[in-house]
Amino acid sequence: MKKWITILLSVMLVCALAAVPAWCGSSENDKSAEKSAGAADEKTGKPELMEAPSPGFELLGQWYCSHDGVPVCLDLKDDGAYTLTIAQSETEGTWELTDEGVVLDGKADAAMIVINSERIIWAEAGEVFTREEVKAWEPAPVMTKGVEPGLFDGYWVSIYVESEGQRLSSDVVGDNSELFIDDGRVAMGGSLFGDVICDFTFEDGELSYENSAARVVLQLQKDLGLRCTVTGEDSELIIYMMAGSIEDLPFFTSREPEE
Repeated sequence: MKKWITILLSVMLVCALAAVPAWCGSSENDKSAEKSAGAADEKTGKPELMEAPSPGFELLGQWYCSHDGVPVCLDLKDDGAYTLTIAQSETEGTWELTDEGVVLDGKADAAMIVINSERIIWAEAGEVFTREEVKAWEPAPVMTKGVEPGLFDGYWVSIYVESEGQRLSSDVVGDNSELFIDDGRVAMGGSLFGDVICDFTFEDGELSYENSAARVVLQLQKDLGLRCTVTGEDSELIIYMMAGSIEDLPFFTSREPEE
């Protein structure tokens, strides 16, 4: 399975100390006048002056994009820290706004260009962050009632693959699995299955097949998709499939059912 590129960001902490001048040499009269002025401000209700917003304040908060089909969130915080979340993996560091754009961890040569405070161009990944949240694709629940063998019939193609808790689009991982089902006989194609024809058994709303190497279970989902779970000796792979066009049905070599 082709792995998607994990982005490694180094962490650099920047601390700034504000120098506060000491007050000295004030006379008693000065102190008395200052106290009186303070009391007058309290009586009049004069508001305190607000500090000017720091550069980049309009960029604070969460930005979203999708990289290789995986949701990405960039959270820019007001203390100069950021969190980059890709799937379930988080990276933390520091950020600043320069003339070049948003700079993470001081890497000015990889600055992200800001467009009208509405988009942040992530050139390194070829993506664009916006304020619109990107949610991960979630499969529909499995059908448990009213499932008949004939509902499985048809041509199915892979759209998502899940392994070790990570769910990626089939295009990203390079999965080309496909199934053609007809009355319990399943022609399995693609690089994973290697073009074989097997007789599956229908029981409890599922089609299943097992040999010495693996067990394959087919289940229908409530969105009319198909879930194909392949379980090996120490691993499990789930392929989420959708109905394909019969016009795209490839030619499967005629073989005897596998024993």
